[in-house]
Amino acid sequence: MFNIASKRDETHQLDEAITKLIKEIDDMTAGDEAHTQAIASLRVLMETRNADKAANKRSPVSSDVIAQALAHLLGIGMIISFEKANVITSKALGFVPRSRS
Repeated sequence: MFNIASKRDETHQLDEAITKLIKEIDDMTAGDEAHTQAIASLRVLMETRNADKAANKRSPVSSDVIAQALAHLLGIGMIISFEKANVITSKALGFVPRSRS
């Protein structure tokens, strides 16, 4: 269901490839055609890694979801506090909103 491990492996492989390419660039002479191609490859790898990290970034919980959860808890709390003093009929539970997941 969740492919978290495979995403981490792909990112790890990108990091290893970037590190290896940087070491190879250090050994090359500046201005050489192979050096220029290696730098272009490094740019592509860095852009791919940044795009991958941006795509895997978790989004924070929206305020609508938090407000809805608090409304559910408030409704349940009101019913429970009413139950302490009075008898709950079967119709009282109809006021609790149901989740739409």
